[in-house]
Amino acid sequence: MTVETRYFRSDQQNVNGLLAYMLGISQTGISKYAYGTPVPTTSVYAYPNGDSTPLDWIPVPAGTHYTTVDEAVADDTDYVYSTKSDATDTYTHQSISIGTKKILAVQIIVRFNGAGFRCGFVIGGTFYSQTLAAVSTWTTRALTWYTNPATGQDWTESDVNNALLRIVHTASDGVLTSVSQIYLRVYVYDDTTLYFKFKVFKRDAGGTETAVTDYVTLYSALASVFKDDAGALRSITVNIPETALASTDSIVVRIYTQAGTGTPALRAIFTTEQLGAVRLDSATWTFYFYLEGAKGTGGIFDYWYWDTTTYNSRIENFTWTPAPPPVVAKRIIGDGLVWIVC
Repeated sequence: MTVETRYFRSDQQNVNGLLAYMLGISQTGISKYAYGTPVPTTSVYAYPNGDSTPLDWIPVPAGTHYTTVDEAVADDTDYVYSTKSDATDTYTHQSISIGTKKILAVQIIVRFNGAGFRCGFVIGGTFYSQTLAAVSTWTTRALTWYTNPATGQDWTESDVNNALLRIVHTASDGVLTSVSQIYLRVYVYDDTTLYFKFKVFKRDAGGTETAVTDYVTLYSALASVFKDDAGALRSITVNIPETALASTDSIVVRIYTQAGTGTPALRAIFTTEQLGAVRLDSATWTFYFYLEGAKGTGGIFDYWYWDTTTYNSRIENFTWTPAPPPVVAKRIIGDGLVWIVC
């Protein structure tokens, strides 16, 4: 019986017709990861629908301010402008309705021309903003907030609906800045449960695979929790049944991500060499994998890392029985007789 720790490695080989990362007895020390977006976002938009106070910028054409910057498609023939330091314009906007979805990020999309200015939200009477660098032609920029700046918590529907839009001219008196468009883009997602899984197979020299285990869930979490996961080496024990092997068989481990009740999505494949074994012994494996969450406007991401001491993804108590050495027949001649020794 052979008991090993098998490491998920960054190098690949073709074993029994399968090109896969190696599941070896040592590490290469070269970090590798698999990346995916198990939870994508969709977008909801909200455009200015009224003027608030103060209103210091000058609308072109004259009239209400918000109607010069409320278009969904940029139109630089109407705009507001200012040459006064600290001039401020404030707008209400359309409400959003997202049902049971959650908000991953809120962007202010603004199109402007001129010296830098500040743009942001008024929440509870406080202005939370970002500064834009000067440009010399009409330019569209996206300013992103992943959390409500007033609370530091995830945005809610009411947070967005109660926030006002504001622009502030920050250049010196006499420097021209113009704004032709401003609106909200809200990135929303379904807060489903994410499942991170693996499955073990034996594979023969002809490429036929037989499952040794069903899907084993290594870790699960709500998407809203996992998006802020800083990363950790997770582990789980799994009972491996005794499985007969041919000497040319290899062991294959596949890792998957599943969102909610969806179909598991294959993320990476690992294989041993041809083991030269007669069986995979009944044993309790401890399966370790380093998993990290992340977020961006496109969705909630996952990163599976392996092959360094920091990302020490591995299987402990990988237990198998080697095939016995081949039988060699010998002829021994003596006493006038021929003896066959095996």
